[in-house]
Amino acid sequence: MKRTLLFLLLTVSLATARDNSILGCTQNLKGIATGLEMYASDHSGRYPASLQELVPKYLQSIPACPAARRDTYSASWRVAGGEGFYMCCAGNNHADFGLKANEPTCSARHYLGPASMLPRLHHLEDEKQGSKPVARCLQNLKNLATALEMYAADHGGRYPETLKQLQQAQYLRDMPLCLDKDAYSYQVKTRPDWYLLHCHGRNHVKDGSPANFPSYDSEKGLHRE
Repeated sequence: MKRTLLFLLLTVSLATARDNSILGCTQNLKGIATGLEMYASDHSGRYPASLQELVPKYLQSIPACPAARRDTYSASWRVAGGEGFYMCCAGNNHADFGLKANEPTCSARHYLGPASMLPRLHHLEDEKQGSKPVARCLQNLKNLATALEMYAADHGGRYPETLKQLQQAQYLRDMPLCLDKDAYSYQVKTRPDWYLLHCHGRNHVKDGSPANFPSYDSEKGLHRE
């Protein structure tokens, strides 16, 4: 009985350490990416030749990957043509999370990767923050609404016919998906200009929202039900 209990405690401890490591590493990548965008904003869209140029104005220091306990990002950094920039956690540091060597990755075009990691990562982030899946969905709708308003401001008050146009016109980097799989439903009328976004299906009934909610109406705003 004691051995079984010790084994269970050790398993939980290792799982917690693994989860904390990948969460810490991806937070590092997000933080560096933010610093890079701030740098580019101050330098006519140009990214630095090395990550060290971010210190100390944009970052206090280049963080260490929690698993490797060292900076694993600087060696992989490169300015990469159409990607804008690319970096990764260099080495085989997160195999216990199911990642390959030199993962996770981060680029200006695709942000965090690989895509197969994101559902598990988002689940861990939600657990850590004590938030429900509907909270992430609500934020997705807000982000889409912001991009739609930016598009309309640049196109004579007209909203796009499809959400994909937001990506094509670079108002969105990636199209958000509910629960990392379901696309959002989008309806638009041009006379008068109006749109409705909603989470299609029964993704959030456990969180207290009926089918096809939450939604975002350009005239009425955000609704959970």
